Amino acid sequence: MFKVGRCVFIILSLSVMTGCVTYYNPVSQREERTLVSESMEIRLGRIARSSLEREYRVHKSPRLWEIGEKIVRVSHRPYLPYEFKEMEEKRVNAVSFPGGFIYVTSGLLRMADENELAGVLSHEIAHVNLRHGVKKLQSYWGYTFLSSLLFSREKEELLKWADTAYRIISLGYSRRDELEADRLGTYYLEKAGYPTEGLLRFLKKLQKKEKINPFPFLIILSSHPSLKERIEKLESILEKGERK
Repeated sequence: MFKVGRCVFIILSLSVMTGCVTYYNPVSQREERTLVSESMEIRLGRIARSSLEREYRVHKSPRLWEIGEKIVRVSHRPYLPYEFKEMEEKRVNAVSFPGGFIYVTSGLLRMADENELAGVLSHEIAHVNLRHGVKKLQSYWGYTFLSSLLFSREKEELLKWADTAYRIISLGYSRRDELEADRLGTYYLEKAGYPTEGLLRFLKKLQKKEKINPFPFLIILSSHPSLKERIEKLESILEKGERK
């Protein structure tokens, strides 16, 4: 006879691979069929972030927590186990992992004022709420492999694929995902009481510095869409009042 733990593993794996998880999307306000539940999403995020924390020195930042928590409270998924940490890295970047694990480089923290930082965090929180990281990993790995990873108990195997998950997410999101996160992030800024142009101001600051003295942005901030396109779209959103 199978052991109970083995039976549970098989049942859960089959449920993931056959797509029988129903997820209520609070952003679209619709129920969706998905292969990754919220508990699995959080596990994926913890797997991916472990690689970042092996590569960089990270620590908690009161400044990030204060602003981040204020935005989280007005987001669609405030109950996730959000974490906000500073990466000791001079280049300008921010990255979010599934489940709400968000990192900002010291270079970005030095460059942004409070309202601009709120804009950056609202963008990353929007990525989390829209589940962009989960969708990206699903598209890269496929459902069968993803389910086996989620339920793996082999430490060496998890460490190996944690590096891959981290690299995949660090490659940045699609044009559509970035613009969607910009729009939703602006909506969160407004609800949290921050100036809605915070993210726009920060992107313009990046664009100005890039023109005067190009420096090596990490790929998330230099990937598609371009800074120019994001700025133009945000200007249109703010002008028309299309926050959501």
